Amino acid sequence: MKTWPSWREDNGLLSGFDLPAPLFVGPYLRVLRKVPGVTDVRRARLDGERVKFKFVGYDGAMVEPFGDNSRYWVYLKRDDASRRIDNWPIHQAFAEHHSIFDASTISNFIEATDTNIEFEYLVRPYLAHHLEIHREWTTIRSYWSGGRTILVCRADEERFVSVNLTNAQIGILSPSIDEDFEDFGRGLTPMQVAQEAFACFLKQLLEQDMVGGRGLTVA
Repeated sequence: MKTWPSWREDNGLLSGFDLPAPLFVGPYLRVLRKVPGVTDVRRARLDGERVKFKFVGYDGAMVEPFGDNSRYWVYLKRDDASRRIDNWPIHQAFAEHHSIFDASTISNFIEATDTNIEFEYLVRPYLAHHLEIHREWTTIRSYWSGGRTILVCRADEERFVSVNLTNAQIGILSPSIDEDFEDFGRGLTPMQVAQEAFACFLKQLLEQDMVGGRGLTVA
């Protein structure tokens, strides 16, 4: 299923995510109930809330903004919760869910954007802990190719690491390499592909003298 994640600036963790507004909320309730750590899933009707739940004890909600929207926003209500709690399992449950009522294909075409959420999940907390690395995120819109997201980390004009992100492929470019990472029949999960690319990304940062050896591990 198509999702639109939002990331915290202070620690790079997932703060919440959007989903296509469903024709029926029942399938979303069933997805939530299968997530380890999620309890007390129930329908809601107050202030745009459509679903309430608890995740490892914290209150969460699925909200339809303004009561009439093409997306539902899923988040933990307490701001401090997303500073400490990784709600990635909830996101992944929906990202891996397929339904005949899923509007992902249409939504993706209309948005004309793409990224690799698994790589972002790995790289954003790392960059949040390495503020010395200058980084720039750019979203490229394209109705023909589906778009892409580009991350550029740069020390100067000669030292840089660029990452080109789509759902199917991760490309890493630096003065020393130009390499693509994808499953391509290897039987890898999207997270395994992202971990390979992330390890390469960390290696390139080190080779370009953009960061010290501290923290160079793959999540």
